[in-house]
Amino acid sequence: MLSFIFLGFAFAESLPAPDFTVGAAPEGRRRIDESKYFTGADANYVCFDTAVEHTWVEYWQTSGRIDFTAPTLDTSLKLVIKKKAGKSGDITKIHCHADDASCKAEVVGDDVVYSPAAWAGYSKAFAYYINFGSGATDMDFNNDVEIFYCYKPALIHFDAKNDLKGTLANVAGFLAQAAWESGDFLYCEEQMHVSETDDDLPKEIVVKFDNGSTYTITPDNAGCTQRSDDAALYHELTQDHRKCAVTTDMKVGDNKAKVGDVTTGTNLFCKEGSEAEKCCWWGRGALQTTGPSNFGAFQNDVVDRNSVYAKASLDLCGNPSLLCSDDYKDLRWESALYYWVASVQNDACFDPALKKYAEAFDVDAVSGSCKAFAAGIGGMVNQGEWSKHAHGEDGRIERFTSLVTGLKDAMDLYESADHVNEALPAGNDCTGSDEVDWIFWKAGLESLAKIDVKGSAYAWSSFCSSLAKMIPAQ
Repeated sequence: MLSFIFLGFAFAESLPAPDFTVGAAPEGRRRIDESKYFTGADANYVCFDTAVEHTWVEYWQTSGRIDFTAPTLDTSLKLVIKKKAGKSGDITKIHCHADDASCKAEVVGDDVVYSPAAWAGYSKAFAYYINFGSGATDMDFNNDVEIFYCYKPALIHFDAKNDLKGTLANVAGFLAQAAWESGDFLYCEEQMHVSETDDDLPKEIVVKFDNGSTYTITPDNAGCTQRSDDAALYHELTQDHRKCAVTTDMKVGDNKAKVGDVTTGTNLFCKEGSEAEKCCWWGRGALQTTGPSNFGAFQNDVVDRNSVYAKASLDLCGNPSLLCSDDYKDLRWESALYYWVASVQNDACFDPALKKYAEAFDVDAVSGSCKAFAAGIGGMVNQGEWSKHAHGEDGRIERFTSLVTGLKDAMDLYESADHVNEALPAGNDCTGSDEVDWIFWKAGLESLAKIDVKGSAYAWSSFCSSLAKMIPAQ
């Protein structure tokens, strides 16, 4: 995944299709007991508690196809199949098609965890072969079984007990990158970098290509792209199968006081019939989520799995600027944490580089061929590659070093005997970890990261609630 920074704002091309989704189980819903069905590497799977409404298409006796509309897309989906109470028959002899090596059926008590091939998660129109086996010959598979849709959440690297240093460094790394991308937390929406009236900004930016052609970025089309190196159009970033639909009639923003225009936090806009038609996909949030692929992935993997957002019919694909809505301030953090977990933490260099850095908090320490942690995370956020230099790399590393210094001093104090009589003041809970919350408080992390500056578009409480959703059980 590529990212691009221009005057302090990031460009994110496309997240890879991950084998996980962000967050815990859908809030506000009664949950089935996932611990009964998922252990080991699958221990973090969560399920929608409401069974899907399925249809059984019989091929021959107990073999056939299960059809249903999936609640979201997920290439790592698993199905918990349960025989309904009071129904006769035995489904524990269930099995996959003999030619389907990617499918797996695991018996758990009287129930089955059915793992279809990854391709089944690319469409909400789920249709997949199942043979319920010889013990189920007299069962009505439309009415005698219930099927629960389960997914693997993405969780941030956070282990206060076994890796306190790495945990603190990871949070510091995230906040340092977010600070740089959001203009030290002053902006949620990407700001216009050209202006006809502001003398501090150029009136236009001319992008020159190797073939001699040019593309001119102006206030009338800046919503389409502000990439000064290749002028790649944001609305054409549609590689991911979870992508939002791009339409000509979408209208967002335009703070030029025209009748009927909706005010946003930027002068960027899109409008049918203008130079900015279809150009509604500029950066938003703490890491500047950009493009239909990224918004679609975040909508699918986070928004659609949150009962509060679902109840409100929150649709970022219909209006990406809702990500910066004051009614749902967690979104601006959640979108950034989603990218951090799905992309930055997934890079092969992340774990060894973090471990090496945490040994002595040495910003220049490298592990093998991987760049140092502080530089590598910037490359991932800004350029999509650990090995590349991020725009503004020095500023990113400076912010990271400042945060880690404050956290390390507080950690040293926590690990000494001096903190015993200094309890965490009420109202300073953040992550649920006593150690980490005390260190955050003692370091003054909210102020140190400048989240509380005058005019900030971000709230510390929203950061804490968003982070807590992605922390694994400690």
